[in-house]
Amino acid sequence: MITFATPSGPVRAVPSQADAAGAVRYMLSGAASGTVHVTATSSPARWDRFDAVRATLGSTSARELPAEPLVRIRGRAYQGNTVRVLAYSADVPWGWQDPMPLVDTDDRSAPEQASPTLTAILRACASEYAARSDFPSLQHAARRHDTPQLLKWKDAMISHAERAQARCLEEAEAHRVQAARSLAAWWTLARWFTARPHPVLALLLASGRESLAHRAEYLPKWAEISRGAADEEGRRLTLFQSEYEGLARPAAAPEAAATSTSGTRRRPPPIRANGPICATSTARTPTTRSRASKSSTRPARKPQPRRPAGRRARPASASTASSPARTPIRPLPGVAYRQAAPAPDHEERCPVASFAHATPERCAQLGRALTAAGLAWSDNGRQDDPQFLTYTVTDPHGRMWQVSPATNFQISPSSPGQIWQASCAALMTRVPVLSARLVAEHIKDVPA
Repeated sequence: MITFATPSGPVRAVPSQADAAGAVRYMLSGAASGTVHVTATSSPARWDRFDAVRATLGSTSARELPAEPLVRIRGRAYQGNTVRVLAYSADVPWGWQDPMPLVDTDDRSAPEQASPTLTAILRACASEYAARSDFPSLQHAARRHDTPQLLKWKDAMISHAERAQARCLEEAEAHRVQAARSLAAWWTLARWFTARPHPVLALLLASGRESLAHRAEYLPKWAEISRGAADEEGRRLTLFQSEYEGLARPAAAPEAAATSTSGTRRRPPPIRANGPICATSTARTPTTRSRASKSSTRPARKPQPRRPAGRRARPASASTASSPARTPIRPLPGVAYRQAAPAPDHEERCPVASFAHATPERCAQLGRALTAAGLAWSDNGRQDDPQFLTYTVTDPHGRMWQVSPATNFQISPSSPGQIWQASCAALMTRVPVLSARLVAEHIKDVPA
């Protein structure tokens, strides 16, 4: 049991036994009551590195809907979570992240006194969990539990990044070709006008909106923008592939993975050269080579430095060992690996988006938030099929907004309450995926 002071008074937290997923639940008493769910989780910067701790108000993880008993202060229940990034000190601001704000069950922000109390509770439970002597074992269990779902999300993110990169490259090439054609056409008309002046040729040569001169000027800039977007998608794709391979690689045993006894900072295992194959449309990393190519002519490899004479080989018992025979990696149970060269009918290549998070409770929460913000709204009544569900909202300036649930690919695992996305045709804008309260506030506060 741990006891700590909060602005609302002293709070006592009694930890339970860790479950199969490495999670521990803390029962609160004193100035606050309820349960805090704490578990090891992946780093916000690198999903394949489980060097973070997530504490959630309630008895379930933040990746699920909050469940009772929620943390209550003076009878009012609250939701929210915080993430302790172990790569940084707890004394620096970036050592903590709050992906889900502290709100009550009606999606209203926590009061001024309750907010620091809830923050103190979450941080105290997360710090106690990270300081446990069996923390490496809890990390290992959490990694094995979360890996299958993280691999599905990463597979979808890789597929989306591949399509986005290809689309940006096509747009850049199209803009470049159109710019060259517009410039050539302008010079052709200029030669005709010089040889035989005519009012129509003068009109075509004039610099107006969408004229040949105007298109020849802005299309190269659009090509550069599209090319920059393709490069950015390429960097994201490389990161996603690296994270996917790190997740698919079997994790080392807890005693081999831990490099310190404090349990607060560990070095991730090195990436093996014979890691899982990840199929991509563009070969950006050496690990994307197809398995089928092994039987054909092998590409030239960069010469590796020779091992110094007398140096003993590393034992093959550790997870980072590799032998000249390239022993295949034993797959994790229940983990679906990406195929190196999937057939056209391969169903795991691009998972189908789902909208299971748009529950009737979440829809009712959105309606209450829009009404509380003083906005006029209506829905199309498709709550039974959320992928076609749309809310029409009128902002204070008379503009029409469309609010719909986002796909499961767009929702962050650390912010499961942010599922709504609004767009306005009059403003030609689309907001990020937000919670019900934040969507209502954004629509209400958009200036004229």
